[in-house]
Amino acid sequence: MNSVETPPPAPTRATCSHFYKYSAFTSGDRQTWLKEIMLEHRIYVPNFCELNDPLDGRTRLIPMSPDKMISVLSGDVLARNPHMSVKDQHLHDRILGQNITEDCAESLNRELAKSLQNEIDKFKHWRVYSLSKRYDNSSLWAHYADDCVP
Repeated sequence: MNSVETPPPAPTRATCSHFYKYSAFTSGDRQTWLKEIMLEHRIYVPNFCELNDPLDGRTRLIPMSPDKMISVLSGDVLARNPHMSVKDQHLHDRILGQNITEDCAESLNRELAKSLQNEIDKFKHWRVYSLSKRYDNSSLWAHYADDCVP
């Protein structure tokens, strides 16, 4: 027996004053710009610098514990030296274990996050197209659509 899924309900038509809240929709240029996009079936996709939240597009790394960091670095040493003897592998693991303390791991985690962000900053001209699975996400409507939840 096949079960037929019912389609999700159609979203409620928005009645808010903003299509997407980058700036006020009062200037004639902005209205002309949006009219062209809508009538010519084009889409505007912002770059990172044009997003509302300055934290959008910023990296958030989960900090590694000292044990995890030792494991990652040990694996890296082995990957770069596949013919290393077991004795040398244990030696490197002991050296890493002595050198990577809690403070050292915190410092390395900060440096990794900075390094990754520097790489991502090279692509700030890339465009960001973001979608939500839920059309009724009140948090997004509050932040981006003048607090008008459908």
